[in-house]
Amino acid sequence: QQIVLGQTAMYGLNNNLDIFLSYSVLNDRIKYIDFSSNSSKSDNNTIFDSLFFGGNYTFDSLLFDEFQQSVSLQTALLKNINYQNEDKNYSLKDYNLKYSVKSFSDPLITILSLGTNQTLKRDINHTNLDLPNSYMVGLDLFLILNPNISLNLNTEHSYQTSMKEDGVKVNNSTILSTIGFGLTYNLSEKNAITIDSSVGTSTNAPDSRLSFSLWHKF
Repeated sequence: QQIVLGQTAMYGLNNNLDIFLSYSVLNDRIKYIDFSSNSSKSDNNTIFDSLFFGGNYTFDSLLFDEFQQSVSLQTALLKNINYQNEDKNYSLKDYNLKYSVKSFSDPLITILSLGTNQTLKRDINHTNLDLPNSYMVGLDLFLILNPNISLNLNTEHSYQTSMKEDGVKVNNSTILSTIGFGLTYNLSEKNAITIDSSVGTSTNAPDSRLSFSLWHKF
């Protein structure tokens, strides 16, 4: 079980370009059976997991005179990696690039996204580690029920490459697929709350995920 606490701050430089800074704190809980006492126990570990900086650019021109285009790029100023019971922090080793097209057809908003996560090689515990890269396609559907409530249905499919240790492949590439549902409620003009849930639809995807987000506009 994992609990993630995160925060994102976004600042609009102009009508086209936004920059953002986000961090996450991870609490990892592992349950196990202590056979000496024949009882269930758990271990908790809390770490500062990541700090990302990036930007999002929205194009003025429309694709096919209908779809709004945007591209975002972010990099990890700090990213924690746990490998063979050793934690180590890295900077500028993780990059995320995403291209999105958005369509407005009242009361439906459709967003199609293509993206990639790229990781650079790193050394940890005297091992040269080549973490998997991934390539994804995602679809988000937002149904505006009224000025305060909107529903979201989303699906994402990603191809993840294999991981290598000292140049030797230690696992195979895989496909990760999820489907999710969410609800956003506008508390006021400046505040909103979002509840999202998702489930894995492929063997290696996370079983389930639940998230709560609170948005505030300054």
